Amino acid sequence: MALSNLDYQYNHLPARYRVADSTLLLKRFLTFFGEQLDRFDHNFETFHELVRASTTPEKFVEYWCWTFFGWGWFPSYFTLDQKRAFYSDLAKHLARRGTKRGIEGFLAAFGVRARVFNYAWHWEDFYWDEEEWASTSPLAFVIQIFPLRDAAAGERDHWEEFFWDDAYFSADDSVIGHADLEALLRFQMPLAQDVYIEYLTV
Repeated sequence: MALSNLDYQYNHLPARYRVADSTLLLKRFLTFFGEQLDRFDHNFETFHELVRASTTPEKFVEYWCWTFFGWGWFPSYFTLDQKRAFYSDLAKHLARRGTKRGIEGFLAAFGVRARVFNYAWHWEDFYWDEEEWASTSPLAFVIQIFPLRDAAAGERDHWEEFFWDDAYFSADDSVIGHADLEALLRFQMPLAQDVYIEYLTV
């Protein structure tokens, strides 16, 4: 049974006050203070739910991302679940920032499939059929961006198209733009490195 701060305060008053309070006027007077303490206890006991990625409300996701990590931007199409997932992994993204694994994982969080080539080219290296990139400089790498697709769930439809049940109307802002994508890459770009971006087409 939850502690009632009102009962706790009232029962710990000197006995002569409680005996004299035959009309319970004193207890009613203490009701306001008891409710304030109950609210404080509830907020304290549930605070972890505001911090935990799986339960935090949307406004707190954005607040914690900014307060803890200095991150304050999300695409307009991001859902609460996507924001929570990004918040949950943000510390990992920062720890791997500027690495091949970090760049690919960071872009994947925004629905962008990418491949990073960050190794130097050596004589006698060759490839069959598959296009590859290699640099003669240790301070340069290439990022291949696969064709950008609708980041929202489901099928993509436009006005004047006919659909049944499982589709939805979608605006063009549900695909991340090149300007935003390149801003994400600048955030990931290691110091003293040359970065080349290749946009692949279908």
